[in-house]
Order: sequence, then structure tokens, then C-alpha cells
Amino acid sequence: MLRTRAYRHWISPIADIRAADNEPMNAAIAAYELGEIVVARSSSSPARYFRDERIIERGAFNDRVILRLSQGGQAHGDFGKNSSLDVKEGDIYVSDLSQPVELQVDNSEYINLLVPRRLMGESTRPLHGSVLRREHLPCRMLTQHLLRLVDMLPLLEDAHATTVAQATLAVVKKCFQIASREHGSHLWAERMRAELLAYISTQIGDSDLSAATLQRRFKISRTQLYRLFADLGGVQHYICEKRLEVVLRALRDHPGQTISEIIFQFGFSNERQFQRAFRAHYGMTASEARER
Repeated sequence: MLRTRAYRHWISPIADIRAADNEPMNAAIAAYELGEIVVARSSSSPARYFRDERIIERGAFNDRVILRLSQGGQAHGDFGKNSSLDVKEGDIYVSDLSQPVELQVDNSEYINLLVPRRLMGESTRPLHGSVLRREHLPCRMLTQHLLRLVDMLPLLEDAHATTVAQATLAVVKKCFQIASREHGSHLWAERMRAELLAYISTQIGDSDLSAATLQRRFKISRTQLYRLFADLGGVQHYICEKRLEVVLRALRDHPGQTISEIIFQFGFSNERQFQRAFRAHYGMTASEARER
């Protein structure tokens, strides 16, 4: 219990900690000051960490963010405003200490970096609750730096502390700039694809609807267009699939129309090409589908 109280006291300016099932905690921490940043290696048995308004009002570390590289175990964090994330081994997540957070961890090991927020640079997404996943380049770059950093810290001379801190901050900022650009690119792709899908839906009866017309209409390159539709089999495949779906519904809902009338109404200009595509997609002819 003495060790639990000592650990709780040391970490109390940052968070309140509660051991799982009220069992005594097995926890350890070693911290090093490098100018304006603090590097720490920590481990603990299962626990819950809270940083609430009461702790924030005390004012300690409200101008800091903490980056945590998970070296073992998993965690689930609630970062307010319905924002939550799961942290796996190898991920790096960020908590802004001016905002509340609740974190539940199992047996865990972390490398922690406490950094003044002003030194983190500009970002297109909020830092609080953001995560760098282990499979992505920015996380791998920062992980390698942090692993080497904590290994050399016990031997680091005071005269070199400022230089090492500056180098560490440069790596951190660069990794988050890369991640921020990737995030911005992802948001653009989501928005653009939504617009493309909506446009295709409204123009599905236009026989001229094609990859080329979409490129001109949305002013995007062929490469960008095909990348946006890569997981849908390609843009032409997607357009054909949507046309087949609306034709199938029309075969059911408009029995008075001939098949030829329907397929020309929904953008097919070649009946033989349509029949081949319809059979490949549904495993039957349009006539058989109408009968069923």
C-alpha cells in the first residue's frame, strides 16, 4: 500500500489514479528533465486514471500535453464530447492536460513525453485524444526516436540536455505534421467521395456518365478519381453496378415497360452489353429476373 500511495502522490498533479478492484498497485516511474520537456518511463498494474475539472482547476500542467507510447498492454480513453479511443501496443496517443480525460489501462508500460503545448506547432486536428497508429510512418519514426532516447538518458550529460530536447521536439513536430497532412487528405477524400457518389446517384440515367465526365465536373485527376473508387472496384464498375440496381428495381416496379425501354432510360446504350453485365452480376437474364 505504501508503494501505491507514493505513486498516487507523485502523479497527482496530472491525474487521480485508482487501482482496479481496489487492489494494491504495482507501479514504477523514472523521469528525466530535458529543459522544458520531461521524459518518463512508467509501468503499472491495471488502473483507471482521471483528470477532471477539479484537478484542472489547480492549474498544474494546464499548458502541457502528454504523449504516451504504449510498450505493453492496452487502454481505453474517454476524452470528452463523445470522443473515445482504444490504444494498442505500439500506438502513441496525446492528452491535452487543459482538458478532462478518463483512461482505463491493463498491465501497461509507457514512454511518456510531457511537452509545453506551444512547442507542438500547428495542426489541422485537435491534439487531445489524437492517436498515431503503430502501422503508420509518423508513429514508427517517433517510436524509434523515443526508444533510443530513453536508453541514453541515464548517461546523458547536463550540457547536452538542451540539444537533445530540441532534437526530440523537432522529431515530434515533424511526425505530427505528417500525420496532420494525412488526416487532412483523408478528410478531403471522404468529402469528395461523398459528393461523387451523390452526383452519380442523381445522374445515373445519363448515358454520358463516365470517369471522364466526373473528372471534368469535379476537376480531379484520373489518379485521384480511381484512388477514391479503388475499394469499390473502380469508378466504371461502380457506375455499372448502380445502373444494374436501378434497372432491377424498375423491372419489378414497372411491368408495363419493356426491358429495352428500361435499360436505355438508365444509361445503357447497348442491349447486348447490358445483358452480359446483368447476367454476370445477378446470375440470370433480365427476363428471368422479371419473372421471378
